[in-house]
Amino acid sequence: IYTSSNSLTGDSETALYYLSNPAVTSSAFPSGYTSLFINHIKLCCDTANESVLLRVYLNPVLDVVGTVETPVNLRPQDGNSSISVLQLDPTMTSNGTLIFSLASSSWSVDLSKFMTILDPGNSLLVTVTPTGDCTAITELGWYEC
Repeated sequence: IYTSSNSLTGDSETALYYLSNPAVTSSAFPSGYTSLFINHIKLCCDTANESVLLRVYLNPVLDVVGTVETPVNLRPQDGNSSISVLQLDPTMTSNGTLIFSLASSSWSVDLSKFMTILDPGNSLLVTVTPTGDCTAITELGWYEC
């Protein structure tokens, strides 16, 4: 699970995470085919009288690489190396195809058991849009197998 807290200003859509599953050939079984099972998205608007909308897009087009994070794989049989690539605050040329959205109002926590499988060569973009200046707390969780 990756958690972040972001101070947002205005009411424009902001790219938070770019999660990709690169095609590799070094995974054990099946060779070159480790998938990411995204099953957890949590959103909280931590500001009075404001709300925030979270959107998830499939296969966005990356323009400028964001800050690269190193996710830890919590599946012991595969060691701690994650196959995924997670970037924070990327710049996009295109958001891709909208596949999911989640809204949160003042101090409410909204948890979704949204499930999607990200096969090798695919990516996700997570964005947030506030109604005004606010702090958005987000969590994104996935399994690799």
